[in-house]
Amino acid sequence: MKKVFLSFVIILATFAGQSQIVFENNYPGSAALTRLAISGDKYYMMDWTNNKCKIYNTDHSLWKTLDLTIPTGWYLYDIRYVSETLFNLDSKVELVYVYYNYNTTLQYYTYATKVINEDGSVLLTVQGGGYSEVATTSGGNLKFLVYVYDYSVSPYTVNTQVYSIPGQLVSVESTPDPQVRQEPFPNPSRSTVTIPFSIPEGTSEAVITLTDWTGRTVKTYPVNQSDSFLRINTSGMPRGLYHYQVQASGNIFSTGKIIFE
Repeated sequence: MKKVFLSFVIILATFAGQSQIVFENNYPGSAALTRLAISGDKYYMMDWTNNKCKIYNTDHSLWKTLDLTIPTGWYLYDIRYVSETLFNLDSKVELVYVYYNYNTTLQYYTYATKVINEDGSVLLTVQGGGYSEVATTSGGNLKFLVYVYDYSVSPYTVNTQVYSIPGQLVSVESTPDPQVRQEPFPNPSRSTVTIPFSIPEGTSEAVITLTDWTGRTVKTYPVNQSDSFLRINTSGMPRGLYHYQVQASGNIFSTGKIIFE
């Protein structure tokens, strides 16, 4: 009977140990998980200060670093669809990245979107492209939709360019509602913006730090574990690109970008 009880205690302890949330790694930037068709699951992180995409193995060791060509006076804005055999059928890693320029005189943004291979060869350039998504038709064909914004006119215009692409979408990336993805919305924002976020259990207080494109801290907002979003009134704030970080106890839990119009 004692042996049975002891075995039960050991099994229970093992199960309890396996059911805990375990901290693995902290990436100093905006990171995401992707599934490559050949190389399997990887994490990738946007290093926007050095214009690089850093790709990591699932044990968080560095796998590849991809240099992103950004024109002088332009800045890296976003990286999406880190993949293999999606935009072409070779075995090289490919990705989509967006960069922008801010006209300080006329106060508007200009965007551009590129699709590149890991060797830097350019597969597609879309001037004005600020956002993109991959969609699948009912017949199983993949389409690449690029939304082209023109902020030099008021009201600004949006056009959509559609491209056929040859590969298969096996990435774990998806494009659900921004609240589910915990992305700010609406973005760009003209009056208010909502930042969804979460912080780990046991963290009673945290702060969301808002910085401008130069890295200067604009505001800090205290939040707590029971909060699920922060709503910011952007009226009267200078137009431009802002970055935010959710921080607590010296750790950064999430980061993101917002445009105030």
